[in-house]
Amino acid sequence: MSSKISFINLKGGVGKTTLAINIAANLSHYHNQKVLMVDVDPQTNSTVSLISPKYYVEELKKKNRTLKAMYDAQISSKASPVNFDSIVVEGAGGVDRLDLLPSDLELIDIDIQLSRIPNSYAIVRDFLEEVFNDYDYIIFDCPPNMGLLTQNGLFASDYYVVPVQPDFLSTFGLDLVTGRVKWFKREIKKSVKWFDLGYGGLIFSRVRHTLEHSQKMMELRSKTEFDPVFKSIVYERTAISEASARSLPICRSKTGFGWAEVNEMFKECAEEFLACFPPREE
Repeated sequence: MSSKISFINLKGGVGKTTLAINIAANLSHYHNQKVLMVDVDPQTNSTVSLISPKYYVEELKKKNRTLKAMYDAQISSKASPVNFDSIVVEGAGGVDRLDLLPSDLELIDIDIQLSRIPNSYAIVRDFLEEVFNDYDYIIFDCPPNMGLLTQNGLFASDYYVVPVQPDFLSTFGLDLVTGRVKWFKREIKKSVKWFDLGYGGLIFSRVRHTLEHSQKMMELRSKTEFDPVFKSIVYERTAISEASARSLPICRSKTGFGWAEVNEMFKECAEEFLACFPPREE
């Protein structure tokens, strides 16, 4: 049975996608884990960080091989049924044992259509349930909001983690993130008694060597309401953006200024992630 974890923050630009794809890639590349990366964010950043934009447009989007096809099948009775194998991309980012369910830019305004469907928060979970036992980890990159796409990721998850850049603006709404997730859990449990979603902790990303970032990290580590806080830190480095521009995770990039240091940062973060969320037994 897979461990299913959502990466969520209600603020964009905090390094959420970078953490999600590189932890996923490291689990596969260095730890031999079978991982499914699910890009539920219509910005498609996870998608084009693991496959080239050209391949995305010509082989996936034009042929309707994205999560949009799954949602279309739920919204319209005229849409063709969709199965998992028809949209999954195997070996994403050149990493063996890492698969990807790609997002679609056209999902940006789908919340209005989904709101008319009963239990629309369960679409992704229902779609993936048949492959839960095929993966060790399923990681969801959620949009920076609490709309129905994010709710789909959360409902399919066992835990959620919050990537955060340790500055004032990025940490100002942390209480809102955890508060909104608690609200979501309460609402769902009214009708789905078995549902549970654990808090997995904060992960510092896009960190700079400044006094502000150092003080903010110390402050957050001292607050028990945010426990656990990952010990590993991902600093902002040009090698990260260079790898994303080539549609590769760091572990497969192996180029760019400071690559070895960045690769080690993500290795440490993935090892801590693995310790926090050990593989589940069958």
